[in-house]
Amino acid sequence: MSDSESSQIINEDEHEAQRDSEEATEDNQEPDEDDQDYQKTQIITDGQNKSEITSREKPKRPEARPFRCLQCGKTFKRATDVKSHLRYHSGERPFTCDQCGKKFILASHLKTHLSVHTHEKPFLCSICGKSFTRLFTFKDHENIHSGVRAFSCPDCGNTFITANALKMHQRVHTGEKPYKCSHCGRRFSHSGGLRRHERIHTGERPYHCPLCGRRFTQSSNLLTHAKRHCPKSR
Repeated sequence: MSDSESSQIINEDEHEAQRDSEEATEDNQEPDEDDQDYQKTQIITDGQNKSEITSREKPKRPEARPFRCLQCGKTFKRATDVKSHLRYHSGERPFTCDQCGKKFILASHLKTHLSVHTHEKPFLCSICGKSFTRLFTFKDHENIHSGVRAFSCPDCGNTFITANALKMHQRVHTGEKPYKCSHCGRRFSHSGGLRRHERIHTGERPYHCPLCGRRFTQSSNLLTHAKRHCPKSR
């Protein structure tokens, strides 16, 4: 074999070794999560046989919620969301209904409330015919007919129709009271409890008896009062 032929074989061997080294390096590299997608290889085992399935998929990233409430730990996508959320703790209600004077934490709550005055209820139950002003209330109502109670408390096992009902129930176990009265500082586990309490300070009595005109702060008090007019309903 001539010197030129030997030199050619050596160069080809070195080139082959370099290519194998580069391929091995590429195989050991971690997928770049900054790319829109990356290649993922899974090893599927079936008895003693193994096979590789290679697919391309987008990396799953946790939803970014970098803004945290320092009072309850809840996280949000935007700083403005935290600012709005803090009103639940402070009791601030900057949005006022110009028809009845009722105040709200969010502008969207005021918008929904206005349907009380317009009597607009666009969401109709096809089973019982009951109508609702809000879509999420309508969805919760539908679960009453289906009987599905898919949300279970991990502490006591009680089940609930909606995730929100479960969330409020869990405050019984945690003792969390995120709603604070802006007048006296008393705290409540539910926003409804805070609203009823604030009527003590504001004097608001939204429930009135159609027979005698007497007004009440709570609907339960009105029902108790109504039985005096209709003794047979007791």
